[in-house]
Amino acid sequence: MCYLPIQKLIHWLKVALIVSQWWTSAAIYRTHAPNPLGMKPNPVDLFEHKLHIYTGLFIAVMTAGRLAICRHYGTPSQPADVNALSRQIARAVHIGFYITLVSLGASGFITSYLWFGMGIVHQLLVKLLYLLAFLHIGGAIIHVVSGHADILMRLLPAKSSKVPDSNQ
Repeated sequence: MCYLPIQKLIHWLKVALIVSQWWTSAAIYRTHAPNPLGMKPNPVDLFEHKLHIYTGLFIAVMTAGRLAICRHYGTPSQPADVNALSRQIARAVHIGFYITLVSLGASGFITSYLWFGMGIVHQLLVKLLYLLAFLHIGGAIIHVVSGHADILMRLLPAKSSKVPDSNQ
């Protein structure tokens, strides 16, 4: 079994949008920074600020959607020779991603529209996201180095969804 094209699309779209979130996050600070001269925020910063908010909400919705798709259709299993500890770490990192990305959307919404104090939680979740991304990318590299490049390859956009899983 391989990932469905929609699962791949959501995965890589989220990657691209998360990178854009990093880039647009600086505009939030600039739009809220006190200006001693009383000048209004730059219109580009205001646009990036809104883009950050709406993109974050979209990422949270896509994450929930991908979780629903995975629950319904499943995901490819890891090769039988991947050790139990690696499987547990991979599962924990993936669950952490789902929880963190949905929580980032929720905390961003609360910060923007209900209570600015939630921004501290949002910033902590961003740091957790960086840690999870580091672990995720590191795990992918370890899989490739240890001879399990197929784990990474089956999520690449060009890989056909009709190729059977090596365990079946």
